[in-house]
Amino acid sequence: MAQSISWLILLGISIVVFTGLFFIRRTFYRFIPRELQIADLLPPVLILNLHVLSFQTTGWSVFPYLMITWLTLLLAFVIYRGFITQSFRFRKDMLTYWRFSTLVLPIIYIIFLVINLLK
Repeated sequence: MAQSISWLILLGISIVVFTGLFFIRRTFYRFIPRELQIADLLPPVLILNLHVLSFQTTGWSVFPYLMITWLTLLLAFVIYRGFITQSFRFRKDMLTYWRFSTLVLPIIYIIFLVINLLK
């Protein structure tokens, strides 16, 4: 799959999907929870895009290493919040971690995109 889909097509599909989600959110704003942001749906799509782009750029996928790093950081975050600060609130802390992932994954994607364009 990673060889058959161009990263440019996958990026275009992602932009179309998020534009559609934006208009759906604006149209049905009463039925969608206020806490749910469109950016909260970004990490799974970015992980798929990173898998395809890294495979096309380097010949191997960064997906397993990204998942191991992502889950290790989650474990470290949970240990820090639970044992060091003694104040772990699941919903708030997981939302914070998810939003942190929403900020970090586009940076990794842009790095791979620049590497692919320079290649």
